[in-house]
Formats: sequence, structure tokens, C-alpha cells
Amino acid sequence: MTGNLTEKSDVYSFVVVLVELLTGVKPGSHMTLASNENINIVHYFLSSIENNNLRQILSFRVADESEMEEVEIVAELSSECLRSSGVKRPTMKRVSEELDRLKRLHENLWAQENSEEIEHLLGESSTHATAVIAQPNTRTFVSFDIKNYSYSM
Repeated sequence: MTGNLTEKSDVYSFVVVLVELLTGVKPGSHMTLASNENINIVHYFLSSIENNNLRQILSFRVADESEMEEVEIVAELSSECLRSSGVKRPTMKRVSEELDRLKRLHENLWAQENSEEIEHLLGESSTHATAVIAQPNTRTFVSFDIKNYSYSM
């Protein structure tokens, strides 16, 4: 690591925050291994991936195996971003595209699972409900321009 801030160091920093979210451990924290070795959370995270212990260090309970597969995909992407050589790290664009692809996959699986459940509960006449659920979530944002006004008496 050179100490210079680059686009690739932003990728590293982003994933350190992601590791914090996954593990619930602050980036400056150190963990003590069974061998009494003291390592930082990034090395602990990478070690857990390498040793197939990722589930044990997560700050949340994984609902099922498909969710665990998603977490493992994020963890593998994270390990690429945490490479010590910035040249070997992916670009933030690639990281964003991978996370977006994973999000779309998750939404499609969720819609399919809920569609099947609704059809089971409502019978075959549930095509409208299925179509509504299969649509991606949308959000509306409202913004206001605020100007400085002075009022004097």
C-alpha cells in the first residue's frame, strides 16, 4: 500500500465498510484467533472466507441456503476488493455492477417465491397479484429548492 488515495483505495474503503456491516465489528478492531494471533477485522474476514467459516462471523442470522449463497458471493467480491495491491482490485464500477446484479437476482427470486405462495393461497385467479409482485420496487423522491431569505424589521 502506497498511502496515496486512488480510485482503487476507494474500492478498498468501501468494502471495509461492507465488512463492518457484515460482521458488526468496527474496522479498527482486532480479533484474537485460537492461535493467540491478533489480527485486524479485514484479515479475520479474509481468513474466515478462506477457512469456510463465514457464517460464524456474520452479525446476522442467515435465513436459508440461498441467502447464504448471496452472502458468499458478496464475500468473494469483497475479498477481491481487499487485495493488498490496488492494481489487482476491481473498479468501483465493476463492484457496483456485481452488487446490482445480485440485487436483481434476489428481487427476482423473492418475486418468484412470493408469486408461487400467492397462487397457492388464492388459486389460479391470482394473475393480477402475481404481476404486481413481479414488478421491481420503485421509490419516489421529492426535492425542494431552498433559498436564503433575510427578513429585517
